[in-house]
Amino acid sequence: ASIIIGDAVLDEDAGVMTFKVSLTTPSDTEVTVDYVTEDGTAIAGTDYVTTTGTVTFPANTTVQYITVPISDDLVFENDEQFTVELTNPSDNAEIGVPVGTGVIKDNDLPTLEISNVDVTEGEPAQFVVSITNPSDEDITVSLAPKEGSATEEDYSPEVEVLQEDGTWVPADEATIPAGETQVVVRVVTTEDDV
Repeated sequence: ASIIIGDAVLDEDAGVMTFKVSLTTPSDTEVTVDYVTEDGTAIAGTDYVTTTGTVTFPANTTVQYITVPISDDLVFENDEQFTVELTNPSDNAEIGVPVGTGVIKDNDLPTLEISNVDVTEGEPAQFVVSITNPSDEDITVSLAPKEGSATEEDYSPEVEVLQEDGTWVPADEATIPAGETQVVVRVVTTEDDV
């Protein structure tokens, strides 16, 4: 009998990934095979729980399952994968497909938000541009003031971004660094006699 393992795909928030392990033909005696999870782009302890053990097929059965707990984080990231590797089959079987790949589908697309602000004419209007949860990559957003009850006579069309050193730099986009959730921007308002 030949032992094979299938691949699995699961949404990150589903909790447990299940891999189907099969015998190509039933055996009239018990069949065993060891297994262990191995990191790919998914990391044990962060994205899933390291899982090891032995699959046992009682006589005349052909299907068993391996379950691997999946961790749901709040970080926006690409889909990640890890493998389950079969080793050390019992003497009455051989391994036909030794590796099953598990793909963890990310479910943490952040939402972009911008704060409201009240400001006295002539003072800079500071806004917080934020995402609802961090990303494992930089997030870049375009910046452009848009008229509302204030017109371009009331503010400078130039947007400035607060830098780590405390300075303000004119920019038409801002980057929220990987692992962070916000950046501060400002628009200079104009004081008039109205």
